[in-house]
Amino acid sequence: MVQHGQHRRLVAQPGALLAAAGLGALTTGFIEAPSRGMDALVVPCLAGGAALLAAFVAMEARQPAPIMPLGVFQSARFSGANVLTLLLYAALTGVLFGLPFLLIGTHGYSASAAGAALLPLSLLLGGLSRPAGRLGERIGPRPLLVAGPLLAGLGFLLLGLRAGDGHYWSGVLPGMTALAAGMTLAVAPLTAAVMAAVPDGQAGVASGINNAVARVAGLLAVSVLGLLASGAADAVAGFRHVAYAGAICAAAAAAVAAGTIGGRAPA
Repeated sequence: MVQHGQHRRLVAQPGALLAAAGLGALTTGFIEAPSRGMDALVVPCLAGGAALLAAFVAMEARQPAPIMPLGVFQSARFSGANVLTLLLYAALTGVLFGLPFLLIGTHGYSASAAGAALLPLSLLLGGLSRPAGRLGERIGPRPLLVAGPLLAGLGFLLLGLRAGDGHYWSGVLPGMTALAAGMTLAVAPLTAAVMAAVPDGQAGVASGINNAVARVAGLLAVSVLGLLASGAADAVAGFRHVAYAGAICAAAAAAVAAGTIGGRAPA
């Protein structure tokens, strides 16, 4: 038993190193691109990161004990749920990363006030996620995984449209409330859809992959959307670019849910 576990850890290490190095190289390239352009550092980072991630996938396909079993992606439901996760969490992380900078740097909020501006998201997620999960169990996850991202996309759109309004009640709260309501509808059914898309014996692996996708989405969003904002004329315009990109990602997530997430969990 111990020897098998040691063998699994030794086999997994090269794959983990490839994945970490690939994501690190891509992130470095995206972060440095606004200030350096496509120079001798940025281009190798982007190309090398993509190559390392491709090597990671190729290695995982050959490993007897992979850290990311590729077979689970044969399920369209599981693959769709992870694409949805990537799009929705990239949008969420990018916008929530940029909003405090806008509030503090442009509208004069204190750090505490900017943090408090995000409270509707925490309050609604904490208070209503369980009822949303129960609703998903009754009607199936697809309706909520379409409606939730669309409502979150409306929140991103409102935040972008009102980015120049520094008043909390008119500039931030409407968009933040719509965003919070949309994420509340989506989070619990998304978890249920991921777990139901694979056999019971692979539920832990599926959950781990989905959590990793959400973290990778946030990592890439901060660097890619930062690149998008850097080309704007000012902070308000930059945040609008990020918020509108988030709205597009959320709408795409809803479309993915409509096309891949079945109305009922598979037997």
